[in-house]
Amino acid sequence: MRVSLVAISGPHEGEVFVLAPGRSTVGRHSENDIRILGPSVSRQHCDIEVQGEKCHVRDLDSRHGTFVNHQPVAASRLAQGDLLTVCDTTFRLLLGDEAIAQAEPLWLDQDDLATKNTRVEPVVGEEIYTPSGELLAGVSDARSSSALSALLRLPLESAEVRNLEAVGRKILPLILETVPAERAVLLLPENGLSEFETVYAFRAAEWKGELSRTVTTRSVSERVALLWNRGGDAGELAAASIETAGIWSVLAVPLPSADGEPPAILYLDSRRPEIRFDEAHLHVAMAFAGLLAPLLACLRYQEWLDDERLRLQAGTLQHDMVGQSAAMEQVLGIIARVAATDSTALIGGESGTGKELAARAIHRSSDRANRPFVAINCAALSETLLESELFGHERGAFTGADRRKIGKVETSDTGTLFLDEVGELPLLLQAKLLRFLQEREFERVGGTRPIRVDVRLVAATNRDLAAAVRKGAFREDLYHRLNVISVLLPPLRERSGDIPLLAAHFAAQHCARLKRTVMGFTRQAHSLMKRYHWPGNVRELANAVERAVVLGDGELIRPEDLPESLLETDDSVKVGRYHDVLRETKKKVILGAMREASGRYTEAARILGLNSNYLHRLMRNLQLKPDLDKTGL
Repeated sequence: MRVSLVAISGPHEGEVFVLAPGRSTVGRHSENDIRILGPSVSRQHCDIEVQGEKCHVRDLDSRHGTFVNHQPVAASRLAQGDLLTVCDTTFRLLLGDEAIAQAEPLWLDQDDLATKNTRVEPVVGEEIYTPSGELLAGVSDARSSSALSALLRLPLESAEVRNLEAVGRKILPLILETVPAERAVLLLPENGLSEFETVYAFRAAEWKGELSRTVTTRSVSERVALLWNRGGDAGELAAASIETAGIWSVLAVPLPSADGEPPAILYLDSRRPEIRFDEAHLHVAMAFAGLLAPLLACLRYQEWLDDERLRLQAGTLQHDMVGQSAAMEQVLGIIARVAATDSTALIGGESGTGKELAARAIHRSSDRANRPFVAINCAALSETLLESELFGHERGAFTGADRRKIGKVETSDTGTLFLDEVGELPLLLQAKLLRFLQEREFERVGGTRPIRVDVRLVAATNRDLAAAVRKGAFREDLYHRLNVISVLLPPLRERSGDIPLLAAHFAAQHCARLKRTVMGFTRQAHSLMKRYHWPGNVRELANAVERAVVLGDGELIRPEDLPESLLETDDSVKVGRYHDVLRETKKKVILGAMREASGRYTEAARILGLNSNYLHRLMRNLQLKPDLDKTGL
């Protein structure tokens, strides 16, 4: 009996290895019976033993393991159609004298393959959407076995799928085992027929070239399955974009969907001229589409439930400290414990992380919740005005003091005083604040009578006060008085999982104020926001959502409703030709200015008429450093 291994993916794709009776070794070294290329392959990776009609594989303590039907094995019996994977190469085992002849139609252009385009109108419930009946009639036994194996594994793999990323990682690769496409793409309609979100899977090297818009648009609008091969009767499917992209074969199958809803599309294509899709490939793709549709419907319903939960939760929060990440759970736990005491707290964190919100949360959760919360920004006033704002002044204390003024400290009696940017306090005021913290009493400017108050102090800074102490810019004794309990707020980039909840919270706030209805965000908008690095943290996100609510005109916020800084950052989220062209134009203009300025940022900013800090941020958003490195600037 002839036993053959047909390489269906990896560096040996398309090669056929005939196994001799007895033991054959597989590995990277040239002395092996079957030599497999690749740095991850062990010198002797595994061996295969053929005894009559029986065939066994045994792993030889390889570094990366041997897999049978995607499961790691130490030793296993092989049967007709089994998949054997050695690092990047996957083989299919074929038994019998006709093994090679059966393997060829999967990969090579044969006379009996389709040479013209096919149009099929799939109907939910007909057997063309199921792997039964005559679906695989006329397909060789090897291909039929491969298709049925993949189709039967699809429900098992679906059990572990929780999001679209997992669909690209677990589900789409199954169809690449049976259809010789270079990529499988799931296109999910966002706004009717005008926009799609894409989920990819690739056979080998990643290829994200243009898809055939002609094929996808027609498949969606007419709800038909389409097969196109270059050189056939192209008819209405011929398009310059296909020729330009070097595509030779295309399959597009609409997934069953509810009446009136635009369907998702399962799209497969290849740039290899020796591969030509046939009607059997089309039928297998339609079977996959039928099985994939319920999974996709469940994922979409789960997304809707998640969005609705976020929207409802955003409207019922008792404070504005929003987040479910581990970092925020830790912060909220500290705030709850701090609030139960009257201890002084020091809140740290980058600008825009919500330090005042944390201070208000401490106040609202404390016994002083019904008493005053008084905030003052220590960086916003001069030293003279700041002292008067804090402690007040008597009439005639200085020129212009024509009446007594009650300061913030006195106003916050029995409540909470919040000192924002406390690191900016002048040294003289630091001494007066230290005395107040020690004695809990103060004197108004120009006054002689001590005033005693019951105040809980919370301070905040985005500076490293310990470093300021070492430099002599901040009093060490005051630092220790303020830093009784420390609360550090994480930057938004370190808790990207909180972005959907934060965005829903801000959208609910702005919608209530503007009397506008927004039901949520598109998947592309969520993806874009989670990928962005948010240098302005939560404050920047709040502003971005407010802009989207004001400028957007639909029930869902789309990527184009968000600020351009987000669109500049991420090339992976397609938002339309206008933004693509605008981003590329910005890159060319900036690189041209940098070349003219010989790599000097300040000079390039002058040439462009920009602030140098803005130019730095713009270049970071556009990810221009690799381009600068290539030019040696």
